[in-house]
Amino acid sequence: MPDVTVRDRNPVTTAVVGTLVLVGLVAVALASAHLPLLHPRNSYAADLPSAGGLRAGDEVRVAGMPVGTVASVALTGDHVRAVFRVDKGVRLGGGTTADVKVATVLDKLFLQLDRTATPGRLAPGATIPRDRTTVPYSLVEALSGVAQRTQQTDLAGLDAALRTTVASASGVDAAKLHAVLSGLATVSGTVAASQDQIAQLVAKAATVTSTLASRAPQLVTLLAQGDTFLAELQKRRAVIHQLLLDTTAMGSSIAAVLSTNAAVLKPLLDRLSAVAGTFAKNEQAIDAVMTTLGPLSRYLANATGSGPYLDILGVTGLIPDNVVAACGVHPTPRCGQ
Repeated sequence: MPDVTVRDRNPVTTAVVGTLVLVGLVAVALASAHLPLLHPRNSYAADLPSAGGLRAGDEVRVAGMPVGTVASVALTGDHVRAVFRVDKGVRLGGGTTADVKVATVLDKLFLQLDRTATPGRLAPGATIPRDRTTVPYSLVEALSGVAQRTQQTDLAGLDAALRTTVASASGVDAAKLHAVLSGLATVSGTVAASQDQIAQLVAKAATVTSTLASRAPQLVTLLAQGDTFLAELQKRRAVIHQLLLDTTAMGSSIAAVLSTNAAVLKPLLDRLSAVAGTFAKNEQAIDAVMTTLGPLSRYLANATGSGPYLDILGVTGLIPDNVVAACGVHPTPRCGQ
């Protein structure tokens, strides 16, 4: 059989076969990511409050990395069930949450799985419950809300308010208006920068209010007692007023006595001062006299206490009084020992 070279073959047939083979290889390469034999995946489901714009084919991400795709999104009862597939090598915890996130400003969405610090393991085929799923606030819903708010706005009143503002500002100096607006901007910026402190202040004010509310009976009792005290002071007002008047009168009388008898009181006070000075100078001598006078008075009382005479017998001078009192004038040997 003669050899057939490429030159001998029909070029049209060769071109068609080569193109088909090339297209087949490209298709296989593109579909390799979806072939279950090349990329085995586990299937899960998530119950969402609403679809939020999520569609089949959207990415499934874990920690920002794509790990699978959304297979289907369908309405089930009062919620939406999204079925998704994740690579088998990705381990999902038992408390994994699912959040629909916005990938781009053009409403491109993806399903974000959060498996941080969740015990256990989410079994293949399991469903993430609704209480562990969230959906974004879509642009369509936001625009719909703006439309509803706009329809509820009193446009005529808003137009009148804007016209009044323009008419009022037309006669105001531009520099002053600029200063006012700059001041308002500064105040707004300060308030915005201090929103954490304002929130803490409001929270503490709420705490104080709740504390006062819980202590309302005690506060009412305190106010009632204060009212009773003020009423009693009001009753005693006349007595206190009279006491102050009497005190003033007594002070006036004492001042009058002092002024009238100044000539007599001054020498008396001078003499009292001199006597006090003498006592101060002789303090030690007076103290010694008082110290000696005590025993002397006791012995003198003992000597004169036996009758209307002074007991100066020798025996009382030689024998202590306690021995005489215990043994008599004629003591026996070793008496009083």
